[in-house]
Amino acid sequence: MAGRAVESGLVEALSGVLARRLSDRNAHIAAVDLAGQVKLGEFRAYVEGVTHTSPDPELLGRVADALAGEPEIDSATPVQSKVHFSPSTQLLVDVVARCAGLEAADEAPVDRPGVIVTFCSPNTNKPLHLGHLRASLLGMSIAELVEASGTPVLRSQMLSNFGIHICQALAIWERDPVDPASVGTKGDWFVGELYRRYHEEASDDEGVQARCAERDCPHCRAAEMLRAMVAGDETLLEANARLTGWVIDGMAATHARIGTRYDVEFLELDTLPLAFDAIREATAAGLCRRRDDGSTFIEVDEKRGAEVTLLRGDGTPLVFTQFLGVHLGRGDRYPGWRIFELTGEQWRSGRAAMYEVLRRLDRPDLAERMDNVWFGMVQLGGATMRSRTGTGVLTDSLLDDVRDRVAAWRDRPALLDVDDADVDALAVALVKYYMLGFSRQSPIDFDDDVLWSTATEGLGRVASALAWADAPVEAGSGDESGAASRALALLLAREGATADRALYKQDPAILVRYLDELSDAAHAAARGPELGAPLRAAFGRVTRRTLRLLNIDLPAARRGAASLVGTARSRPA
Repeated sequence: MAGRAVESGLVEALSGVLARRLSDRNAHIAAVDLAGQVKLGEFRAYVEGVTHTSPDPELLGRVADALAGEPEIDSATPVQSKVHFSPSTQLLVDVVARCAGLEAADEAPVDRPGVIVTFCSPNTNKPLHLGHLRASLLGMSIAELVEASGTPVLRSQMLSNFGIHICQALAIWERDPVDPASVGTKGDWFVGELYRRYHEEASDDEGVQARCAERDCPHCRAAEMLRAMVAGDETLLEANARLTGWVIDGMAATHARIGTRYDVEFLELDTLPLAFDAIREATAAGLCRRRDDGSTFIEVDEKRGAEVTLLRGDGTPLVFTQFLGVHLGRGDRYPGWRIFELTGEQWRSGRAAMYEVLRRLDRPDLAERMDNVWFGMVQLGGATMRSRTGTGVLTDSLLDDVRDRVAAWRDRPALLDVDDADVDALAVALVKYYMLGFSRQSPIDFDDDVLWSTATEGLGRVASALAWADAPVEAGSGDESGAASRALALLLAREGATADRALYKQDPAILVRYLDELSDAAHAAARGPELGAPLRAAFGRVTRRTLRLLNIDLPAARRGAASLVGTARSRPA
């Protein structure tokens, strides 16, 4: 993968040493990686053919002796099936300056199954809130990590454009069927207000009873609409498409604003027939059963008596039925592809139940390809945000607030002083830096002031570090043999291992912490002897590539680079 060029460069250097010092043609360095413990050397070399199960102490010893006798290698020690070694500062700096941060050469597309990263997947009856925002930012970064590893990747979402939640908004809309443009409102906001009004009315028990008596109850009307649409009512299906289309268009505008894109999208209404067919067949085979009230269910744990209801008594689908249709459609369209399904923590048990439903319906091939990548909830004041009551923070509102704060930021540092056209882009970058800095499984207790202080400070340091990397240096004036050069080179050499760990943990926060380390190192280096231009250029490449893996686009400053100013920085756990 890109980011492993330093290790490849060290393999090349060690192979050159062995070619000069060993006549044994069987001694080849197969790979190099960073050592977990640096007592015997910062790196480990793997000799071709030598493993834990096939040791060759004599060959390993001769390789270590050959390396240790080379001026470019400070030390080399055989340990079990590897050789731990420390390159000289000059060799390390040369390799890092030449290789670190390089992108992989363009290769022909790989014709094999890869990974589908599916994320956000909102209900199309309201705008995107901060939970959707977190899912989108995580999903894009994880997809970047998968792609950087050389694995084919597809960014995907499933859009819930059918069900009782849509009918609830429709029940309010049909009283005054206007379109969002006529009232000057973004489509997703327009429909979200209808949904909020429905639940406001539905929570008034006395009002609902009175409306029921007058045959004007939104709850009854929503249920009636859903039954009619399942039966094929074209007028209502057209209204459903119109309403959800407004929301989908509004969401697409928000996604474009934050740099989120999808390679493939699945509409639940399109795949719902697959679920109905599967349930019908499973019922005939005795896998699904009907209760006395007519609802259809499937057992997922006989010992605990756990059941998943798939159809209501009137035959209308529930959420698991709609999920089932998407899983079947996606699985058959992309056979062999693994699925990283990002969901909030509150859906962990639900997703486990969904995968068990697939197994019970004789589709273990789909269940075994699923990986539920869950993330902590975004809370407000320690409490859950709820769209039904209008107590959530919406993505558009947050971005607008941060954008306005950037525009009004009179004493912003020169390196974050962007052109007016880039104010919104800087706001998006600040939000991404803050939200991706939380470990994936940690909840976020959202606070806009903490976001502002954390992100402006952190990204400000990154911007000044890049300015240091890009500043002109007189040829031959830099110090490339000192401790500062070695420390920075070792940090840059961790790029590939850091990206690998972030992918393994499926946690971009690891990249944010690495970004913080990089900016700290640049600030420390700026206070010491001037470092050479090649190493600084490598620093710039690694830092920018780490930003790309986070899908953070840091706009250029309007004015020239300012001097580095070190400040204490704190980061949420």
